[in-house]
Amino acid sequence: MTLRFIAVLIALPVCGAMSACDPVAERPIDASDAADDPGTEDDAGDASEAAEDATGEASEAAEDAAGDTGGEADDGDDAEVTDVPPEPTFEDDFEADDSLWDLQLNSPGVIRFAVPSADADDARSVTITLAGDVALTHADYVAPESANQISTRERLAFGTYRARFRAAACASPALEEVVTGVFVYSNDGLDLNGNDLIDNNEIDIEITCSAPSVLWLTIWTDYTDDTSFRKVTRRIDAATGRVLQTRAGGEGSWDVDDDLGTPIPELPLPGFDATASFHEMGFEWQPDRVRFFLVSGGDEIELWSWEQGALIPQVPANFMFNAWHADPQWDDDGGEADYPASDSVLEADWIRYWAP
Repeated sequence: MTLRFIAVLIALPVCGAMSACDPVAERPIDASDAADDPGTEDDAGDASEAAEDATGEASEAAEDAAGDTGGEADDGDDAEVTDVPPEPTFEDDFEADDSLWDLQLNSPGVIRFAVPSADADDARSVTITLAGDVALTHADYVAPESANQISTRERLAFGTYRARFRAAACASPALEEVVTGVFVYSNDGLDLNGNDLIDNNEIDIEITCSAPSVLWLTIWTDYTDDTSFRKVTRRIDAATGRVLQTRAGGEGSWDVDDDLGTPIPELPLPGFDATASFHEMGFEWQPDRVRFFLVSGGDEIELWSWEQGALIPQVPANFMFNAWHADPQWDDDGGEADYPASDSVLEADWIRYWAP
């Protein structure tokens, strides 16, 4: 399968028009590792050993004391180690205003915060709308340069990103195409890694309205133009479990045609449709690893773990949501994909980010 339009999401005009992406000559992130804290032993073990050495009534008393000690130690452990995750470094439930975000409208449409939503966890969401227009054609407002989008004002870095969202749908998915993007991105026009390509720091989750069961996962390190770039892409059809990926050595190609079969044991998810309901997805971004995941039925499914550090971005980036019209359809080898005739709406419930 040849994909021609996935990477233009990172084309310089999109980010260059946003204040959050003005060139700041960001340097690679310090990737020093933190040492793990040493473990501790339970004092109840010592009490039990002492109890075992005792005899008669003293032995019974000592064993009872050891049991009590063990119970107290367990209670203490429960108080210290819980299932409650740490507070996020950055988060937004979209309950209020847009003070944490830069907004950009490049196509007809609107961006609204604190929109009532019965399906959102907190009954509020942000909506990014491409306004439908039957008079517009496949050639109108096409490509990421025409995206309607929001971008964090603050650049983020290594860590874990989680978002709950409903991808933008189309009234005529066989004829139209809208791409939903959930991703991090920065491109300052620099070449800090010295490979004669412009650094492009981007990690994408993308979904199309024409094939809403398919997740496009892409990791970028460089993009100068459509003929000079480095990226790897995995295409996952969550409804069938089939996985396609960039072939080894094909990082400068648009082809995503290495058929891996069905390597993800938790898939398929029959009937999966990212435009029909909210889904939680995200990725862990580390200096030497990017790990994508999807949450289904409360369980986290690992979609892809990429561990080639030379093909992992190393510079801070803005977190973004966007929706844009693509032509042709991504899963079509040719033909035109119309601009949506009816409103196409990306709805995001929340975003969480944890620094390492």
